[in-house]
Amino acid sequence: MDEKNLRNEFRYAGHPVSAMVDGTTKTVATGRGDKQVLRKLVDIYLQQRAEPESLAMVVDAAVDEHGDNLAALLKEETGRDLPRYKAGASIVINAGPNIVAVVLLGKKRS
Repeated sequence: MDEKNLRNEFRYAGHPVSAMVDGTTKTVATGRGDKQVLRKLVDIYLQQRAEPESLAMVVDAAVDEHGDNLAALLKEETGRDLPRYKAGASIVINAGPNIVAVVLLGKKRS
């Protein structure tokens, strides 16, 4: 199996969707397959944002495709182009190169 197919075989397979709020991390969902996990991230964003225009960003690491797909889904749902950032080394070392996230900024949401 070549590297691309190996990466496609294992990405997101049963991975947790975690929320980090005010220093506390918890698993809020799990998903199998790219579309399901990305959809859950979008749903969480829509539920947790303080206001429709609240600051938010899309974060990815070594695999741009994950961030591209999440950004496209968010734009489809909200009409907004969210800024894109790369995860830093300490995050990637712990979470892996396939990490993708939506970061919400603003008022405390509990």
